Amino acid sequence: MDAEPGKLYWHDFAQDDRVSTVLIKEHAELLKAADLMDRMAAWIESGGSATMAQMHTLVHFARHFVQPGHLSKEEKVLYPAMVEAGAATPDVAPLAEVLGEDDVLRRELSAFHATFHDLRHGADTIDGRYRFASAAHQTADQLRKHVQHVEAALFPLAEAQLPQARKEQVIEGFAVIEEQVDHEDHQAQVHALEALEAQLNAMEASSKA
Repeated sequence: MDAEPGKLYWHDFAQDDRVSTVLIKEHAELLKAADLMDRMAAWIESGGSATMAQMHTLVHFARHFVQPGHLSKEEKVLYPAMVEAGAATPDVAPLAEVLGEDDVLRRELSAFHATFHDLRHGADTIDGRYRFASAAHQTADQLRKHVQHVEAALFPLAEAQLPQARKEQVIEGFAVIEEQVDHEDHQAQVHALEALEAQLNAMEASSKA
């Protein structure tokens, strides 16, 4: 099925033989977060007021969902399986490029968290909020780059070259990581993003009234 990044139809694992399904579902969440980061940043840059709680929603998602959960599923489970099957090589494109981009993403995530930490525990200044907004834009851009590159370059290789039995082992590995990073917190973060989206909709609508 052809689809835009993050838009592939979602099935229950038991009804789906694609190893990339769970990751594509998570990519949809990353794209939503990226959109909210850009919208929050634009709101701040236009002079709008954002609460610490609203900004924390984005930082918490970036810090606790992207790194220990999503990237671990790819880098500790899927990519090693692809290397083992001869579908990819760590120091050769496209995997080498993706791993390099993931390092950049981690740096952007760290910078994003640092700007929020400075606001929350230091001085809440206009300049500090602009730095937060700039970091939000940069993080959003890198999240989109991650989704687009991985879905275009690596997932097709995984689907074509991993034996079905190995795909099932990979999916089991995803489940182990999900348990380690707290599935309930993951769901709470998704709900928090939905709540923030509703708040931003209202804030943007009120500014145009």
